[in-house]
Formats: sequence, structure tokens, C-alpha cells
Amino acid sequence: MFSSAAFGGDLMAEAKVNLTGIKPELEGEWLITSVTRSLDAELTTSFKAERDNEKAKT
Repeated sequence: MFSSAAFGGDLMAEAKVNLTGIKPELEGEWLITSVTRSLDAELTTSFKAERDNEKAKT
């Protein structure tokens, strides 16, 4: 799961995201499986993603 203190309005389930600038084993293309936005003291966007499946390879 990835979480950010930003809106991330372009993030949605079934979209692909390319992670860079993090641990080498986590970098690359991931398929987003779910997105959650919450507003408490700040607006936070979180998403879950997976890789190494057929949808992520197309």
C-alpha cells in the first residue's frame, strides 16, 4: 500500500502506475487494485497495487 498527502485525482483502480525513486525491488510498473481518499486534518490518497499478473503485462 502507498499513501500520500495529496489528492492524486488521476489514480483509479485498473490504472497503471510507475514507481521510481524508491527501493529498487519496488520500482517499475504496478497495476492499481484499489484507491482510497480520506479527509481528516489533510487530504490523503492511498492505493493498493500488484505486479506480475497478466493485466500488468499488457
